[in-house]
Amino acid sequence: MGCIEISKTKNIMTYTKMSHGFFSDNVLNIAHRGASYDAPENTMPAFHLAANMGAYGIECDAQLTKDGEVVIFHDVYLNRTSTGTGKIADNTLAELRKLDAGSWKDSRFSHTSIPTLDEVFDEMPTHFLFNIELKSFAIFNQKLEAAVARLIDHHRIQDRVIVSSFNLLSLLKMRRIDPSIKLGLLWSPYVPLFLYDYLIRYVISHEGFHPHWKSVTVEMVKQARRHGRYINVWTCDDSLAMQRLIKMGVASIITNRPNLLREVLYSETK
Repeated sequence: MGCIEISKTKNIMTYTKMSHGFFSDNVLNIAHRGASYDAPENTMPAFHLAANMGAYGIECDAQLTKDGEVVIFHDVYLNRTSTGTGKIADNTLAELRKLDAGSWKDSRFSHTSIPTLDEVFDEMPTHFLFNIELKSFAIFNQKLEAAVARLIDHHRIQDRVIVSSFNLLSLLKMRRIDPSIKLGLLWSPYVPLFLYDYLIRYVISHEGFHPHWKSVTVEMVKQARRHGRYINVWTCDDSLAMQRLIKMGVASIITNRPNLLREVLYSETK
């Protein structure tokens, strides 16, 4: 299924084909951990469903296994969304392959495995966008950042990826490893925004600012654009809020319900 976007020409919403990744004048439909309202989060069924629902890309979470493989999984511990226990980091990929990461959501998804980032890049459509959140807790090594950068380079998809994190150190490592990879700074609603001004001036360069959708204002969007940055908001599942965010001019909306956002985007073209 093709993707749905909106571009603004003389305040008229129209369908367009995006040509340059995350950063354009289009509002993009990005599925949070895939179509996670309807399928188990961070699994291939959720990612494929997101594409079928009209998402232009996905947001997903990257972690390292004990043997250095990059897998897609949100939590530090396995128990919430799989049949495993303990930490992702304490298990090898072979051990993780034995787990069921789907039946917690619905029995229809039994025997769904935890995917690797390599598999996600391989299996998704060639136009698809990837917002990869780094779940890095290391201070003195850059193993996750280096592994993710290698996979992005191997697949030659620098123009379809943004790497994001709440962890400033992780983003700084990624910038040093490969300056061509675009970065998104995730921002907690519990952290004062005045600190952001300091960070962008003195600490880290980045292309995307990723606040919670309730924190976004029109002035924030305008200021970001003036500085060459784009606002990618998380995680909005309310149709009225989606409409407001679209009118504000955010670059993308991350949602658990890409089918709902597709309908909202379509309604804005009428």
